[in-house]
Amino acid sequence: MGAARGIALAVLVLAACTRHEAPFSPVESTRIAQVALRALFVDREDARSVLLWTGSLADAPTFGQKRLRSAATSSLVVSESLTLAHLDTATLRLPVPVHAVDPALLDRHFREYPDGWDAWFRRFPGASGIVEVTAPVRRSGGAAALLVARACGEHCHSAWRVVLSRDTTGTWRVDSTVALALPRS
Repeated sequence: MGAARGIALAVLVLAACTRHEAPFSPVESTRIAQVALRALFVDREDARSVLLWTGSLADAPTFGQKRLRSAATSSLVVSESLTLAHLDTATLRLPVPVHAVDPALLDRHFREYPDGWDAWFRRFPGASGIVEVTAPVRRSGGAAALLVARACGEHCHSAWRVVLSRDTTGTWRVDSTVALALPRS
């Protein structure tokens, strides 16, 4: 009987370890992204607009690269395991304008303007670059984590892991922001 109980316990432990929690709802994902984007770009960098990438992960200016590393721990973040968030720019409700950027807009712009990024920032003054946001994942204790990246020039990219939790009123708050090291272009 002891062996059977041990096997049953092992099965329960494995099931608990491999169980995937349900993803956040689209509304909750948008709230989480809103708090992260506001903290990173509006509050910290005083951006006057956010340019949100709406294309595929493969075409994304920053996350389209194959590997990222945590600058703090050097742990590997593999881009193939990421899922970009599909955020509605109208419901994001940031205190600055949010513009959708897709591959067609980006390709057309860089074909039309030989000075590329300089023209981009003339077109979108006060923007921090093209921002990419992954879908948030659940963490222990009801927290959420997501990755945010931005492309701001030919050799200008940044990425962060943002961890958020709910306060006692149910409002999402940023707990930590860790910079990710990007491969050199």
